[in-house]
Parts: sequence; structure tokens; C-alpha cells
Amino acid sequence: MARSVWNGTLGFGLLNIPVALYTSVREQDLSFKQLCPEHRVPISMKRCCSHDDAELAFADLAKGFEVTAGEYVVLTEEDMDRAALPLSRSFDIRLFLAESEVDLRFFHTPYFVVPKAEGARTYALLREAIRRTGKVAVGKIALKSKQQIAALRVSGSALVLQLMHWPDELVAPEFAFPDAVHDPAELALAEQLVAGFDGTLAGEGWTDEYRANLERIIEARVRGEEVEFTAAPAREATDVIDLVAVLRASLAARKAA
Repeated sequence: MARSVWNGTLGFGLLNIPVALYTSVREQDLSFKQLCPEHRVPISMKRCCSHDDAELAFADLAKGFEVTAGEYVVLTEEDMDRAALPLSRSFDIRLFLAESEVDLRFFHTPYFVVPKAEGARTYALLREAIRRTGKVAVGKIALKSKQQIAALRVSGSALVLQLMHWPDELVAPEFAFPDAVHDPAELALAEQLVAGFDGTLAGEGWTDEYRANLERIIEARVRGEEVEFTAAPAREATDVIDLVAVLRASLAARKAA
């Protein structure tokens, strides 16, 4: 049985819905350890003072913020606690935004929002209101000992709370981007090509080939064997002279596939 990572209430106006958060994604990366190449045993990582090379225990370390090169302000655990303020156990919706207007760079880690039995009816009401209006609900939550901004979004029959970057963390682009395409024929063909790629992420081909190949190498090494791979040919940039002709050829190739 999965364990919740947070328990509290979801505040919507004067409604308080008791909910719990559960992990909704699972990283599948392989885990490697750093070894001594000669003896094939794990190396040890030591915390040493750069002044006298004395080894320090983790509990003895201090947190320092570098204000100028080599000059630090030290903060204690009491400072950290005072800055945190009392951590609320509620996610209070502060505003609703049109989902199409929210920069996708804001969003990162998602969690399932699961209602307690007594809040199921109100939970379903909020979910359908968000779905029908095409909005995302934004608020603040205290999670993992710090305050974070987050959004409520609909995913199937579930509400998903997705952590967000703070607005001042987004980087302004420093690049020149091309103007919009205005040729109606080109745009119509491009839209047809987009429609030709309809599908689902649950279909074939959506696996991490790099991880799968690493697993094959590991399994072969255990058996004392080696594995050979054939790389797909690299795609080169298209030198477009007649964009309409290239789009039509792409459509024909897609239909044939």
C-alpha cells in the first residue's frame, strides 16, 4: 500500500476538503556507484575542512551563504526554523488561471490528490468545475519542510497537485525567434501533418532505449559476454526550397507508414 507524502486540507472558498498527496511518478534511472577501478569496491567520500584538512561529521557542519568571495554568513538551525514560520497543513487556492495561459516551464513534480471519505463529494465537485472551466488552481503548500507554489490540475478522474517554480525562477529568453508563418497553403499542410501523428504515449516505442541498452550490457557482462548495437542514421537539417512540396512528401510518407 502506497504511503502518503502529505496530509491536510484543500481550501476552496469556505470549503475545506480533507486530502492526502501520493507520489504519481516513479524515476526509472539505473543507479550506479563510484568504484575504485582496480579493486572494484566503493570509494568513501569524506568531509574535510579546506583549512586544515580535518575530517568532520555531518552533524558538525554549518550552513554558510557566500556574500563575497571567501566571506560567509553562517545560519543556524534556529535561523532556518524562524524563517520557515509555522507550516500550515492546508493548500489554499488563491487564484484560478486559464491553463492555456500558464507557461509550461512553471510545472514540475506531480502528486495525486486523494480525498478522504468525508470529502469525496466536494472533491468531485471541484474537479469537475476545474475541468469544465479549463482552469488551473494555484496556491501555496508547505511540503518537505519548505513553502512551495503549486497548481491543481485535472488528470482523468483525479486531481493532481503539481509543484511549480516560483515566478522569479523562470529565465527570460535571450534569443531571436522567427515570426509566425503566414502562408495559408503551408499552414494547412502543416496542420494535416500534425494530425497525421495522432497517437498515444501508451503505445509502442515509448521506452527509454538508453536504459534498456545499459541493462543489456550489464546482463551480458554478468555472463561474460559483450553486446553490439547498431545506431540509427543521424537526421540532417532540411534544405527547404519548396516548403509546400516537402510537406506534401512528408504527408505521403506518413500515410504510407
